[in-house]
Amino acid sequence: MKHKKNNLTKKTKIIITSAVAATLLAVGGGYSVAHYQTVQAEEREQLAVEKMQKDINGYQKKADAFYTDSKKEFIKDDTTAETVKSLSDKINNEFNGQEMDKETAEMFMQLTNDLTDANDMVLLRDGAKALLDGEGALVVDADIASIEKEAADLEKEKSAFVTEQRKTIDEAKKQEAQIKTATDKVNALCADKEIDSSDRDTYNDAKTAVDAIKQKKAKNELSDKLAPIDEKITASETAVAQEQATQEAQPSSDNSSASNNNSSSSTSNSSGSNYYSSDSGSSSSSNSSSSGGSSSSNNYSSGSNSSGSSSSSSNKSSNGSSNSNSGSSGSSSSSGSNSSSGGSPSSNDSSNNSHYEEPNSDGGTNIYDGW
Repeated sequence: MKHKKNNLTKKTKIIITSAVAATLLAVGGGYSVAHYQTVQAEEREQLAVEKMQKDINGYQKKADAFYTDSKKEFIKDDTTAETVKSLSDKINNEFNGQEMDKETAEMFMQLTNDLTDANDMVLLRDGAKALLDGEGALVVDADIASIEKEAADLEKEKSAFVTEQRKTIDEAKKQEAQIKTATDKVNALCADKEIDSSDRDTYNDAKTAVDAIKQKKAKNELSDKLAPIDEKITASETAVAQEQATQEAQPSSDNSSASNNNSSSSTSNSSGSNYYSSDSGSSSSSNSSSSGGSSSSNNYSSGSNSSGSSSSSSNKSSNGSSNSNSGSSGSSSSSGSNSSSGGSPSSNDSSNNSHYEEPNSDGGTNIYDGW
């Protein structure tokens, strides 16, 4: 059996060949297009990444400018909350929702962290500074607690900066404690209903505490409360001083009176002469005194007790003049004669001498002469 030969014409062969070639070309061309498109997409993506990273670097330089050094431990004085917020808003609007590769995402994270820290540092610095006024005094209604919380939250990341800000915070806390201490002391005095001189030390202690306050409002209010207390204490002190002066003057007056009495008694004893005689027979007493060369003698005897006689004695001075006074039994009168050296009598001057008699308990007479 003969096989039938499959004779293909030249034309048929060309057509088949052309079909195979077309098939191969179609397959190869599709791959090339897909590959080309993939390459183009990757290139576009890479360009986008590079542009994004370039933009982030630009913003990073602006963020770094907020700090004083590369370690970013402190911020510059001209860094404000407004400038930090403006840059943060711009970055968020530009990169919000963008897909990033790992490297770009890390760069973006560093940028946002630096901006967040800068903002927190500005808020803490400005908040601590606002606790004190331009004169360094604690402001009224200062919110120290909230500033302390901000410092605690930032301390781990920016310890050196927080330490610096705590100096201001601690000063504010110190002044707050001073105001509280002074207020407690003043209120304790105001609560005392019986203010007197014994409260002076307590008042002075409270006044010292008030004077140490820097805040004008608190200082003025507490000083106004202390003013009437000081007036009461001063009034009590004045009364105590007057009473003490009166008590001190009383013993001095008594001593003066006693001294005057003693002086009078001494004068009467030294200037008077007393002669008493109560003997059953006779008695004689003599008192002589000389002044300017003259002497005088006074003799007195009791009439009731004299049975015999009484004698008198006469004393003469060196110039031969004598004065004698004698009293006899049964009489109460006395006579006296004064003779000067020339023999002429002299009289007693009433302005210099005095004469006083009074009966005594012995039945005789007391004579006070010369005072």
